[in-house]
Amino acid sequence: MPLVPSALNRRRATENVPRARARARGGVDERQGVRVTSADELGRILRDASAAGLRVTTARSGPGDVRLDLSGFDETTVSSSIWAVRVGAGVTWERLIARTAPHRMAVLPGDDLGRAVVEHTLAGAVGPVARTFGLAADHVLSIDLVTPAGDARTVTPASDADLFRALCGGASGLGVVTALTVGTVALQSVRAGTWWFAPAPADDVAAVVQRWRTWVADLPESTSTRVLLTATGDGVVLGLRFAHVGDLDEGAALLAELADEVPAPERNTVVTLHHPGVSGRLREPAPPVARARGGLFDTLPSAAVDAVAAAAAAAAPGTSVELRLRGGAIARTPPVGGCVPGRRAAFSLRALAATQAEADDVADALAPWTTGGTTLDLGDPHDARAARALRVAWGDATHERITRLRGELDPAGVLVASWEPVRD
Repeated sequence: MPLVPSALNRRRATENVPRARARARGGVDERQGVRVTSADELGRILRDASAAGLRVTTARSGPGDVRLDLSGFDETTVSSSIWAVRVGAGVTWERLIARTAPHRMAVLPGDDLGRAVVEHTLAGAVGPVARTFGLAADHVLSIDLVTPAGDARTVTPASDADLFRALCGGASGLGVVTALTVGTVALQSVRAGTWWFAPAPADDVAAVVQRWRTWVADLPESTSTRVLLTATGDGVVLGLRFAHVGDLDEGAALLAELADEVPAPERNTVVTLHHPGVSGRLREPAPPVARARGGLFDTLPSAAVDAVAAAAAAAAPGTSVELRLRGGAIARTPPVGGCVPGRRAAFSLRALAATQAEADDVADALAPWTTGGTTLDLGDPHDARAARALRVAWGDATHERITRLRGELDPAGVLVASWEPVRD
């Protein structure tokens, strides 16, 4: 049975959308979706879905009539001469790192190595060394996609600057991206790891984070850092995470300055990492939770730090709160452009919890100090609150530019995007 009605049946399907929906879903595993392996096949699906009045998504959950599985786009082509790699939409960070490591080429993954490279990169992908090298989206050279009309295109800054910039940060709704060509970086060694502290009351945790807040004020962009507070039944577990690129003695001296100001950690995992695969070894496991809410800070005053610690202490066990220092290369828009929201933010917040309400409670407790914005990389759900926050972070001009492009490329709304425009 075809996925959606064929071209010969388009008129009849359009006249009877409910029946077309049933046919489109017939025999499809909702969890896995419809596996696609070529741009031609993808184009046919999009054209037929449009004719049948169906909506298409690449997300594992959420709205959509036809759910695409892009794992068949599993190619990785390394171009050592230009320090670049072409990566298909089905490739995860873990697989990409393994395939590029023998060439001594480093990519810039986010924290979840099981996530698809293409989808995560176009959402920004703030990684462990982002203050030094920028976001993964900043290193995109070209984008292969199939438009909602079913046409295959390769988009570069030279061929279509507006669309290229919108894709690098606008993430979805402009077409189904099947592959990216991304530049790699020279990351031969890095001093990285985490100081883990024993569970403690909110006041004790806040005191350490206050010291961290002061320490980062003059931190060079060769060092990236964040804090992770995790609620337990016995108090809040605090982790201070670091990654220093460049002079290793300088990195050790910077950490020594902070070590003089805080209690000794219960466990210290900071080590020097070398190739091969150094970018993959920077990651530490994230808490096993499912829901998120993000936020951005222009400044992080002392009262906000106290509120973060109090919110973590009051949260259900397993809930975690991450504060990440931004700035450095994150704040610089690359020469080819892009529209990643929130570049100028000084810090970001990510609350992770077992339920959306619990994640929202943590974010709400920090609302007096946040900007009201968020980024696609922070994992907010597909809801109106996230859409409003993205508009705040982008600003009206960028939000309207992306919305206009989506209207031009997908006037029928065939694609389900990771965010929906906010209408005045």
